[in-house]
Amino acid sequence: LLVLVRILAYLYIYTNKLHISITKVINEFAIRQPNSFVEVIDESRLYKSLFISYGKPDEVIATKINKILKSRGVKTWFFPEDSIPGEKLHRMMSEAIYKYDCILLICSKDSVARLGVLNEIERMLEREANEGGTAIIIPVALDNYIFSEWNPIREDIKQQVLSRVVSKIDNNNFDLEIEKILLALGR
Repeated sequence: LLVLVRILAYLYIYTNKLHISITKVINEFAIRQPNSFVEVIDESRLYKSLFISYGKPDEVIATKINKILKSRGVKTWFFPEDSIPGEKLHRMMSEAIYKYDCILLICSKDSVARLGVLNEIERMLEREANEGGTAIIIPVALDNYIFSEWNPIREDIKQQVLSRVVSKIDNNNFDLEIEKILLALGR
């Protein structure tokens, strides 16, 4: 009695950048593993795109968050990498707010009191209103300032930001909160 068993191997390749065509990748595996099924998944299409809003004092943590999200396949707009010299600052920021699917709003005592960040929050809220109330803002708190001491000139700004679930990131839960942000971007 001779029993032939055909084993199929399933291989999923997740990437956010290929240097050769998907067809070439699949063909290489087909030659080396004839009974395999290969699927190449472009991670950049798994997540919504993201504009990162922050104040200059929070640039170190914003850079860390951006780097991790990009490594996971999220298309981001991040000022140090995507700003264009000579462009009008507020125009460039407003265009990016409208171009990207979601906005990560990094909140701290050092950021939300800055006029540039307040202007960006106003543009975000205008966009949500123009789109029929869609929720595009993902607030991330680095401290407790927005929950207790924050009193922007327009009181409704604080109410609008705090009307959503606010992620609180610190050194103890950083990885977990990044995963939650990715969940929010994957819907």
